[in-house]
Amino acid sequence: AYFAILVLFGGRIMAILYAGRYTGFTYLLPLVAAPVVILAASQGCTIAVQAMQFPADIFFAYTLAGVATIVAGVPLTRYGGLSGAAVGILISYLTFFVVISHRCRARIREPLPIGVQ
Repeated sequence: AYFAILVLFGGRIMAILYAGRYTGFTYLLPLVAAPVVILAASQGCTIAVQAMQFPADIFFAYTLAGVATIVAGVPLTRYGGLSGAAVGILISYLTFFVVISHRCRARIREPLPIGVQ
């Protein structure tokens, strides 16, 4: 709902909130809103991995997201400016989502230790 409202009415909202000063940047709203949606989607797996007591998996996911930020985000920002920076952030959040989802799925499929039911 957040993403849909921002995409549909973001230009008007920015015009109202900022008195028309930043309307030239409304095309960036989907790129800026998407990471928030992806972060919200990743929270279920993050909480599940925490509950299963595997904090190293969360650290690993954040580490790979950081690497993605450096490898993709820095060049995108240099050559794409503000749009490139927004895409770089999106890539970082997507990386975190993919890694934490994969680790969560792998942990759920692991057999329980002997004697634990």
